[in-house]
Amino acid sequence: MTTGTPPSDRQQLNEDWIRSRRWDIRYANGNPVTTLDGLAEVLGIDRREAARRVLTQPFGKAAPQELLDEAHQEPAADPSS
Repeated sequence: MTTGTPPSDRQQLNEDWIRSRRWDIRYANGNPVTTLDGLAEVLGIDRREAARRVLTQPFGKAAPQELLDEAHQEPAADPSS
């Protein structure tokens, strides 16, 4: 996790599942992306959109329900509004 906060059980399950998939997305330094937060960072999108993009991949059909839930959750309200 890049946020410095411990992951929830759901996030950890999703991260474990993502690490078990085969894909070739890498950071600029060549290291492979293995987390949803990492994918979001590399693509310049939020975590929810990264989850949605993972689900569009052929292996996304086997995604755990928790990843489906995360991809379809409503965005958090903006505290500045």
